[in-house]
Amino acid sequence: MRKTVLLALVALALSAATCAALEAAIGGQYDYQLSVLTNFTAFFPLQVHTARLDLRAWPYPLQLGMGVSRLIIGSSSPISFINAVLTADYWLLDFPLGSLPLSMHLGAGVWVSVPAFGLGIRGPVGLRLRPIPADKGFEVFLEVVPTIGGYIAPPLGLVAGATAGLGIRYWFGR
Repeated sequence: MRKTVLLALVALALSAATCAALEAAIGGQYDYQLSVLTNFTAFFPLQVHTARLDLRAWPYPLQLGMGVSRLIIGSSSPISFINAVLTADYWLLDFPLGSLPLSMHLGAGVWVSVPAFGLGIRGPVGLRLRPIPADKGFEVFLEVVPTIGGYIAPPLGLVAGATAGLGIRYWFGR
């Protein structure tokens, strides 16, 4: 019994030390998307305004986003939806740009939205700036994301376009 308790305590201590060594980031972001939606008989302009909360942990190159978006379909008599949106991006490349306080990332990801149920893929390309040299945790970023996907209901159709986003992020543990 004592050996089991001791082993459990050692495992707990090691997992706590491993988690404490992670660099975790939290951030906020505003995205504007301009796309084309087609229901296979006509094309409609689609605008999406999204406010997101981003979560990321290093050394894992996965970034999760949760937000609320407003879809505006059409231009002459627009239809509007409020959606919850989830994104998951895997950063394939993440590298600094010389000795400047700039970094760049390139990734691949997915998006899902409800109640206007949609899903698709995305390809984020971002530029990050650390404006305060003494604070390596704070960064401002700009991201451009080509997207393609589809809506199941309502509206039914395929969507393709690009998103541009501006945000801030703070890394804890840097």
